[in-house]
Order: sequence, then structure tokens, then C-alpha cells
Amino acid sequence: LLVVFVVCLFALPAFAQSPDIDTACGLDSQYDLRDRRETLKLVEPILALPDLTTAQRVEALRIKGNAETAVGSNEKAVETLTLALTTAGPEIDPHLKARLLLSMASAYRGLKQLDKAMAHSLAAEEIIVALGDEPLLLECLAGRLYYID
Repeated sequence: LLVVFVVCLFALPAFAQSPDIDTACGLDSQYDLRDRRETLKLVEPILALPDLTTAQRVEALRIKGNAETAVGSNEKAVETLTLALTTAGPEIDPHLKARLLLSMASAYRGLKQLDKAMAHSLAAEEIIVALGDEPLLLECLAGRLYYID
């Protein structure tokens, strides 16, 4: 999955001064080429920053959850992604909510809880169809192949 690190896109001025932020952005943009354990090490200091916007914090949590899933820490990923959804609240951007739900589906797939994986995938699909985002819909449907016994 191509993960866009929104924290980098909407970075606070302080971010530009930190090589750790640049490294985290680089690692995240090369999802399939880098070790996700590095991303986990880099995202924690980002989450500790007090001046993150809600959107930045939620995106950082989503990236952390994706990295946890990638390294097989699926229970932690579910916790992290649940926190992201809770933090986002009801006013969450629909694209971000759909991506969070797809991330939850992947984490549940890793836990072999295919019913929960499918439920999250279907919830994401409903949002994605309403948005008319065909590339994200294809990603959603392709991922669903793994949720079928």
C-alpha cells in the first residue's frame, strides 16, 4: 500500500528543522523497501510532539498502526488504529476514515479474525463509493481477497 505521510504534508515549521521527520517521511514513502521497525522508532517522537493538529496525530497513529501490522504486532495495531479513530472523532475526513478502516481490516486479517476484517473493509467500501474514489476502491477490493476463507 502506498502510504502518504500527511504529517509531513501539513508539517509544523518545527518539523522542517528535524532530520528525524525527514527520515520518517522517506521511510514511509518507501513502504515496500524499508523495514517498518524503523518507522515505529521514528513515529513515537512525532506522536510526543504537543503541537500536532488532530489530523496530524491521527495520520501518525495510522502510520504507526500500519507499521505494527507489517511487523506482525497486530493486536497493538488494532489498539493504535482504534485510538486513531477515537482521536479523529465524528468530524473525521472521510478519506482518512476509509484508510483507517482499511488499516483495521489488515490488522484483523493478521489476527485471523476474518469476520472483523471483512466488516471493516465493507465499512470502508461504503465510504469510498460515496466519495467516488476509484483507485482507493480498487485497493479496498483487492485487499478483500485475503479476507475470504
